[in-house]
Amino acid sequence: MEAMNVFQFKKLNNDNYRQWKLDIKMLLMERGLFKFIGKSEPVLAEGATSREKMEFEHQKCKALATIYLSLEESQKDLVAEAETAKEAWTLLEEIYEPKSRARIAQLRSEFYSIKKQPSESIGIYLAHIQQAAKALKNAGKSIPEDEVAYQMIENLPPEFDNIVQQIYQLNDDEFLPDKVRTILLAEEGRILSKQAKEIDNSKVLVTEEKKNIGTLKKKKAKVCSYCKKFGHLASECLLKSTKNHSLKDKTPLPYSSKMSAIYASALYADSDETEWTIDTAATDHFCNKKELFQDYKELKNKSAALGEGNTVICGIGNVVLEIKRKSGKSRLTLLNVLHAPQMRRNLISGRLIDKASLTAVIKNKKIQVNYPSGDEMFIAYLKNNFYVLQAKALKSSSSNLEQIDKVPESHNTSKTGNIELWHSRFGHQNAQDLIKMSKHKSVIGLENLKGSLECCDICKVSKLTKKPSKELPERTTSKPLELIHMDVWGPSPIKSKSGISYFLSIIDDYTRKVHVYVMYNKKNVFKYFLQFKAMAERQLNRKIKRIRTDNGMEFISKEFTENLKSSGIKVERTNIYCPEMNGVAERYNRTALEGVRSLLNEGKLPANMWAEALLAFTYLKNRFIHRKTNKTPLELWCGKKPSIRHIKRYGCLAFAYVPKAHRNKLQNRSRPGVFIGYALKTVGYRIWYPDEDKVEETKHVFFNESKIGMDSFPNKNDSTSTVTFMPEQVEEYLTIEEKEPPIQESTSSIEWKRVTKKREKGKTAGRVDVYYYPKPGVRLRSLKEVKNYCDNENINFDPKEFDFSTKRELKNLTDEDLSEESSEEEHSAMVTEIPKSYREAIVSSLKEKWINATETEISILKDREVWEIVPHPQNKTVIGCRWVYSIKENAEGQILRYKARLVAQGFYQVEGLDYHETFSPVVNFTLVRMFFILLVIRENWIHKHIDIECAYLYGSLNEKLYLEQPEGFQEKPKADYVALLKKSLYGLHQSGRQWFKELDGTFISIGFYKYKYTNCVYIYQSTVVILVYVDDLVIFAKNEESMKEVITKIKKKFKLRDLGEVKYPLGTEFEQIDGQVYLHQRKYINKLLKKFDVNICEKIKVPLSVGMNISKSSCPTNVQEKKFMEKFPY
Repeated sequence: MEAMNVFQFKKLNNDNYRQWKLDIKMLLMERGLFKFIGKSEPVLAEGATSREKMEFEHQKCKALATIYLSLEESQKDLVAEAETAKEAWTLLEEIYEPKSRARIAQLRSEFYSIKKQPSESIGIYLAHIQQAAKALKNAGKSIPEDEVAYQMIENLPPEFDNIVQQIYQLNDDEFLPDKVRTILLAEEGRILSKQAKEIDNSKVLVTEEKKNIGTLKKKKAKVCSYCKKFGHLASECLLKSTKNHSLKDKTPLPYSSKMSAIYASALYADSDETEWTIDTAATDHFCNKKELFQDYKELKNKSAALGEGNTVICGIGNVVLEIKRKSGKSRLTLLNVLHAPQMRRNLISGRLIDKASLTAVIKNKKIQVNYPSGDEMFIAYLKNNFYVLQAKALKSSSSNLEQIDKVPESHNTSKTGNIELWHSRFGHQNAQDLIKMSKHKSVIGLENLKGSLECCDICKVSKLTKKPSKELPERTTSKPLELIHMDVWGPSPIKSKSGISYFLSIIDDYTRKVHVYVMYNKKNVFKYFLQFKAMAERQLNRKIKRIRTDNGMEFISKEFTENLKSSGIKVERTNIYCPEMNGVAERYNRTALEGVRSLLNEGKLPANMWAEALLAFTYLKNRFIHRKTNKTPLELWCGKKPSIRHIKRYGCLAFAYVPKAHRNKLQNRSRPGVFIGYALKTVGYRIWYPDEDKVEETKHVFFNESKIGMDSFPNKNDSTSTVTFMPEQVEEYLTIEEKEPPIQESTSSIEWKRVTKKREKGKTAGRVDVYYYPKPGVRLRSLKEVKNYCDNENINFDPKEFDFSTKRELKNLTDEDLSEESSEEEHSAMVTEIPKSYREAIVSSLKEKWINATETEISILKDREVWEIVPHPQNKTVIGCRWVYSIKENAEGQILRYKARLVAQGFYQVEGLDYHETFSPVVNFTLVRMFFILLVIRENWIHKHIDIECAYLYGSLNEKLYLEQPEGFQEKPKADYVALLKKSLYGLHQSGRQWFKELDGTFISIGFYKYKYTNCVYIYQSTVVILVYVDDLVIFAKNEESMKEVITKIKKKFKLRDLGEVKYPLGTEFEQIDGQVYLHQRKYINKLLKKFDVNICEKIKVPLSVGMNISKSSCPTNVQEKKFMEKFPY
């Protein structure tokens, strides 16, 4: 039976020492045992009786037992040898509160990062600060009292701003933590009391309002026979007196209504005539100066209720305001403004703002009033507790005015738009459906389209067909993924610029949302179906029930059929020569091609841009309504209307912003290009530069939709150029296949001359190198260089034709293999290309070594039980991962082993949710040198370098994290499952800390103790010293027996790699000669010499000319100069 925790607080573990320390102190005080952990242990008085001695020993043991029993099992070994409570207390303090610089740095960081949380009181917040200051003091670094006081007021919420300003005025002798604490606690009490009163007042107002409603029902209300509204008679009606006036708003004066506090203050607070105060409670606009009006009409015997009294209304009219905005000046008209000369402020009615369908957003001490379209109308800023609009009243009328009481047509969402322009922007889709989409407001940002589209020449050229014989079948599904239509189109008569010939279309029957995958051939249809299946089922939390395809070989393959059976998906095949049975997919292919032709004709683009146009058209199609539902596919799929404010005319002239790093001060800030689609992976647009044959994705673009982009590049409209087509996923539904070399014939033939050479000089003498010489003066040393050469020379590249293998030994080479040719450049070292991904690794020339390294890493992960495969959790972040490859070398640069590491993409993690603490100490390199001097040179101790294999995998995780299955090693039956991590992994934020905690606990458990004056130094029985730098251990031992004993103990916990005597720790070579230790970096120096091609180095004291003056003006100022400077060693 598990032991019960008899304490009312949590036992000590690795993470709660500070709280435990406070709790155990209180417990010892409550039991009268605190004296046994004080600065000096208590001593019995002389002449104590035996009973007193027995009681004293009982209390002494009880204090030790209390501390011991308040520890978790993992912590009890730390105090197992302690004989008194004081010894146990001191041991725990040395472990968890070491007086080191690293500890002080950590505590300082915690002290200055304390912020008041919304849910905590000011007292708790201040207590946290004082506890942190005390912890620093205990660690040996006291914080000045004024610094603590500053921290108390540094991160307070805005409601404390006034009192903070008062605290700043305190004298130096008063600016102390206790004084500041007293002031802040009093201010918090005042704020809470004020909030309570406001709540009570709101309850009273609600009660009074209900009572007034009952009273009104009993009284006979006055009704105006002219305007039919309550509260006044026809003789008092303002609208009747101004019936011949051409004003838009006919709201009567609120004779009996109570006005707001702003109204009340308007009688007494002076303001400038350029200031207009926003009042959300006002029922009308008010102005106090007659000369600011236009179309003014006098009123007699009129007044308006103001607070507890009335104010005289002398007239009514319009006021024209001129407002300064970032985009320039604009004008707006306030209609039916009341002239109240007694008022000191001009008021704008918030109610009329709402009545005019405008929106007001209050944020960051300002009110921003927007048109229904979302565009800014004006901004009023907070000034003296009022939101004030700065605007100048104009004395003359203008025909181009914006009215606040009526939304101007230029900003109304119901504005009549240009149907020809929107028809063009949407890729020449059906105009009547476009009008219907505008009518039903199916998307956000579409103008009100009326009328009809006249004959569109591009549509006639691109879409003209025979009359249809049959209508498409009605939709029979009621939910997404009930039926999926699939079809492959191709091969294209013209390959795209990147060699694409096919595309796979996948259409959901219910939403009609289209997913398009462009391909070089048909063999990857199954792979893309699995990608779509995983994505769709995860997004919608539903399963695919049926798919409908033709009988193409790509759909009836064995792996495809077996996967569908195992997934329980029903397959519906079409009959032979009956493509209409798969009419939805066939019809989309036709629609897509019509759209592609329309876009290419619209932009005057060459035919080999069809793949770009297809992606753009599919993007638009998913944002265009289906005539049977009057909703867009994207809305039916995602549940919310898409915005199309960013849609632009295809092929128009675009000007893309050029970053500062890519231009100098005299170069243009933008460059012209052609708009060819929407960003595949980022947010923005795809811009093609025909003069350079490059495509860029950027969001900083200006469009001139009235001009066709290709007209600005008259000599570039051909189909021979090539554009790099990015193999990335297209937004949320388009995916482009990973590029494979297209099968095509070489445009030219060439004889490749293979040369095998033996090196005659240097350390690498005797090594064999392989080169290919396509022509004189050109030497290719790797597959990458060959591929680049083929691309530049328009030559078909087949990697199977080239063999750079150097596995054969020199003695096995025949005379035919060795060439007598020599090169002017001597290849100074073997260059091994390190793959950047798993896919590169499995196709590289050293793929066997990289695959072996990868499989070894997977084997270690499984042996350590780092994860377990589980179904994908809902509403949980899944962390990505990737393979990282490296080569381990010795001090001479010789390859020791090929290494593969699975690294988690920690940037997916969220601080506070997926990880908390990340600090992990390492030993200072200066200490390594110092211990060599003290122990190896002076005391003649032996030394050894130990590496712990895959150290991070030993750390345990406190958080629940999910990881994608590693590329190339997904479990086939559970390809859509994820890995639940049980151990830490390289790349996670907390991995270093978790590993160090595991290592630290292990060392303590086997008898080591920490050197208290620095981190990562452990001592064992005064005969062994270990220095720790992550997973590298530098061990010093007095004799061979001690060394073996310690390594044996560590081996029981971790898998070690014995690297022998310390020779190459942390990138520095240690060379021991005649009792002396020399440190140098020969490998690094040789690397620099090779990089900068320096063969002979002459000795010089200072590498500068005598008398040379150096200044900042000599430094590189732009990218080109920096690249030039990189060619020369400093």
